[in-house]
Amino acid sequence: MDRNYSKLSFKDISYDVANLKEINFFCINRILINLLRFFFTHSLKDIYLKSLIETHSPKIIISNDREEYSFKIKNLCKNIFCITYQHSYYDKYDKKFLKEHLIGKTCDLFVTYHTQDTEFLSKIVKSKYISLGSIKNNEIILEKKINKEIPLLLISEFRENAHELHTKKLIETCNYVKEFAKKKDIIPHVALSASRADKDKYNLLNEELKFYKKYLDKFEWKNENSLITANKTNLCICLHSNLGIELLSRGFKTIFLNLIGDIDKNQINPYLIIKKPNYFLINCNKQEISSKLEYYFNLSQPEWQNESDLSSNSIHFDEGNISFKKEIKKILDNENNK
Repeated sequence: MDRNYSKLSFKDISYDVANLKEINFFCINRILINLLRFFFTHSLKDIYLKSLIETHSPKIIISNDREEYSFKIKNLCKNIFCITYQHSYYDKYDKKFLKEHLIGKTCDLFVTYHTQDTEFLSKIVKSKYISLGSIKNNEIILEKKINKEIPLLLISEFRENAHELHTKKLIETCNYVKEFAKKKDIIPHVALSASRADKDKYNLLNEELKFYKKYLDKFEWKNENSLITANKTNLCICLHSNLGIELLSRGFKTIFLNLIGDIDKNQINPYLIIKKPNYFLINCNKQEISSKLEYYFNLSQPEWQNESDLSSNSIHFDEGNISFKKEIKKILDNENNK
């Protein structure tokens, strides 16, 4: 129901992707019936959504928590099994908003990033819960790369009309990267926000390139999925990027500069703050940041795997969404046996 944001695909299961951006005339008969029945109690949008679902007659619908279709459909069509999955991590600002916005919502299964998200959400959304990490990240299967042809990758967190603190710290990050790249005689790469499917609606590319030409000077970028770029990278750097969290779950060598969280405690990475690993750079001065960049740049992949303690500091990674798809088959078996 979220235009398949996570590009989910299923073997041996019949599925469809609903496009709510266009009128589906094939359900016109059901729309007319529901208009007569619910015109005075439901909005036109809800009548259309209910009619679309009833025409398709699915056993299960899936949507991310930002789109909220699973909550809406559970309210409109009680007999449909509704699955919600977490779109991205929650900082304290997100949690404050969600406490007010999702209170009293219901679905049948909520797939979270982390057990701490389950603990938070279970107090406001009535559902069964399972923590499987990022569904979008899990769905992508990458070829294992031994040779890392890209020495340094900055995960862009460029936003138009961003808060002053965000822009200031992104510029500061660029200065650290530029200085380190000059010292190592390398050209850094940037995983642009504009190259990510969930950001393309903002038409960021020209403004984003202008920003990095100004503050990073020399850099390269690729018009490809950022996960593919990161898969070819020796060391990834970010502030508090959701992509950074996904890269870490895959075991990619990734460091987080807590420059924003050092000033605004509401924007701290909710998972790394628990055990504060060394690659989570908290309250570091310029010399300490430079030293840690040097250390992790030179750290081998086996050494990184040994000391990163990913199981304690990262979200779960389930390549190909094997666990999620097993859960869906189990649900379908139960639904078919009713």
